[in-house]
Amino acid sequence: MRSPRVLLVTADADERVLAAAVLRGVLDSPELVEVRDAIEFADAAGSVPPTLAVVARALPWADGLDVLRLVHRRYPQCITVLIGETAPDIDDPERQPSAHLSRGVAGLARLGVVVERALRSRQSPPPRVGAEALDDAPIPLLSVDAAEHVIAANRQAAEMMGYADPSELVGRPLADMIGLDDDLCGSGPAQTAAASKAGLDGVARSASGVLARCRVVARAESRRGVFGGYLVALVPRELEPPSGESALVSALSHDLRQPLFTARQSAEMLVEHLKARARLGADEERMLGRILTGTARLSTLIDGLLAYVRGGSRPLAIERVDLGAVVGEVVEHLRATIEQAGAVVAWDALPVVDADRGEMMRLLENLIENAVQYRGTAPPRVEVEAADHGDRWVLRVRDNGLGIAPDAADRIFDPFQRLHTQQERPGSGLGLAICRQICRRHGGGIRVTSNPEGGSTFHVTIAKNVHRSPDRGKELLPATGRGGERREASEASCSPGRG
Repeated sequence: MRSPRVLLVTADADERVLAAAVLRGVLDSPELVEVRDAIEFADAAGSVPPTLAVVARALPWADGLDVLRLVHRRYPQCITVLIGETAPDIDDPERQPSAHLSRGVAGLARLGVVVERALRSRQSPPPRVGAEALDDAPIPLLSVDAAEHVIAANRQAAEMMGYADPSELVGRPLADMIGLDDDLCGSGPAQTAAASKAGLDGVARSASGVLARCRVVARAESRRGVFGGYLVALVPRELEPPSGESALVSALSHDLRQPLFTARQSAEMLVEHLKARARLGADEERMLGRILTGTARLSTLIDGLLAYVRGGSRPLAIERVDLGAVVGEVVEHLRATIEQAGAVVAWDALPVVDADRGEMMRLLENLIENAVQYRGTAPPRVEVEAADHGDRWVLRVRDNGLGIAPDAADRIFDPFQRLHTQQERPGSGLGLAICRQICRRHGGGIRVTSNPEGGSTFHVTIAKNVHRSPDRGKELLPATGRGGERREASEASCSPGRG
């Protein structure tokens, strides 16, 4: 066969290189098309029919068996080879590969043999007319024009957005349906996502207002040699935790806590026992003190990790939340910390928003407590303000503290990333990771910038349409602020009052 077209559908670069080397040895000048993500698959599936498709079972954007089914539907004559584990009880013939290989060098070394065998035994069934490339793709896809208005969508995208028919999406601005975590860039979501080869995290805003986490991947399209828009893939990231996460919560709650409690209790009992017999020397006291300090530290880490894991899996309880009242409660809760630091916390009139009240409490408490804790030589001052940015609220928490180096501005939001030692500043290293998690679950994001006069400002965005009525695009209540005065709380009084 001359110039066969081969699709190499795998995100693993080593698998693609090895498969290409083997296939060049058994095929006559093959046209190898590397498919690394959903956009490249959509492009490849909509062009010249392939002779062979080598598909990895484990793909970041789809199940390899679903990709096989699409290839079989569109190209009945295509030979398919699956790399990786396959279920032995598959009863759908369209998900059955022509051949199956294990992952790794040993499996791919047999690729040439199975391809030659399949080519010899291949029969040519009558051609079938497949669906459009967008319609049969295993993930939601949208095609948008240069102005980023939808010109085509598949049924998966319609289902994600809550529409009965893909045609209902046509003509709608993409920005009304997709929000990116990096939503302060000023460009459209397709252009912004296209600038990142791996795509960006974001949310899909459905017709009912329920937000679905997804990875937004976009590629520019050319029509007759002229830029014509973008093809946008929405790789779902379910808000529900993976199946193994409940086991993790169980382990953190019980399996780890019990031996930790036993170790701490035993150390405390040993201290009392040695003291009672006047045998607690300086060395013994120092070593037992390290045990008690270490177990207390580990207990704090477990509590933080539990909050992080459970926070990502618990459904949001959306209600009308007065952020000004929330800040007042946070300040009251942190009264002792604020008084000890001699801090002042001030806030302008803040809006009433659609959000989970408990999550807003946790978010603002983490940010305000951090601002007080990471203070410099001057008395700490923390200011909270809000701005209306059309489809989202932007909250700013500004402090005059130690500040954050530019090269650390991103990694501080990763779990267990700390800029100071435990002795310098105690903590679990999960507070800002939880803040980012809360912001993303509310359709927004969080970032930090340095203030010219010193200190840092945390910029928090939350979507206005976290909770909408069934009437598409119409909010349940107007998202307006309440009150007009600036409020402050300090070491003298933590109750809100005129500034």
